[in-house]
Amino acid sequence: MLEIKKMLTAGIRNFLCSSMPGEKVKGEGTVQLSKHEALEFFFVIRGESRFQIEDKVYDTRPGDMCVIEPWVIHSYGFCTDDHDLLQLWLHLDRDRLRLQFIQVEEKGRFKIFMTPMVLSYAMTDMLRRRWHLAKSKGVITPESLNKYLRTPLTFIIEEVLLELEQKAEKSENSDIVESIKQYIMNRQGCNCSLEHLEEFTGYSKFYISHLFKEKTGLTIGNFINSIRVEYAAEAELHGMQYKEIANQLGFSSIQAFSPWNKKHKKEIEEFKERIQPELAGDGLSSVSRR
Repeated sequence: MLEIKKMLTAGIRNFLCSSMPGEKVKGEGTVQLSKHEALEFFFVIRGESRFQIEDKVYDTRPGDMCVIEPWVIHSYGFCTDDHDLLQLWLHLDRDRLRLQFIQVEEKGRFKIFMTPMVLSYAMTDMLRRRWHLAKSKGVITPESLNKYLRTPLTFIIEEVLLELEQKAEKSENSDIVESIKQYIMNRQGCNCSLEHLEEFTGYSKFYISHLFKEKTGLTIGNFINSIRVEYAAEAELHGMQYKEIANQLGFSSIQAFSPWNKKHKKEIEEFKERIQPELAGDGLSSVSRR
């Protein structure tokens, strides 16, 4: 905890974004890639690693704040070479700003460290407004990020520090369920089998299945499907092809994806109707999701 507070207090050293020079990716690479409608940031607290955005790879070090724009291809998960890392991730979707500490142990295995946080709507709106302002000036650069986003992101980091100091202890069971929900939402339900969740949490799949249903009223499978429905709707509105949507949702092929898509087509269309009037072109308009 002392290490986290020390790095958060030190603040942002550098901004990293896709407009910066980076090492070109050669071939297909070994890192799994993803893209989605959320604007993401991650702040490096401990360790050095490499992170891919589009066709470039960047070295990240403590104090770096990396910015991932909506619907931009980027690394998904960690490499087997990654170890002893600690990062604070910020996910800004339409109606909320979610934060979580990710701890990476040996061979890229990672877990959520401490209970995920959801910050106030006021802070979410502040960051969203500054992001729109930075985007309105053209291509996102370290200079524009420093000008428009350093202050709100620093304020958010200070809020995290305050919450760490004042936050009342929650029960361990609530932490487990919130961590599972966050894990599933951040991955669009991809690679979220009970076996994966068992490895991620360190608890048996039978225990987490029972606990999740008890705390949420939903099975893990039903929750995964609800997240996939939302992603499929957003991706279709963004113009993604079915093959790419299937891949992002973790289906091995179009043939495997088609029965699921047919079964949930009505829900997908209903969600599209719900969010389409609110879309502002960047996937960050204010609509309550869950």
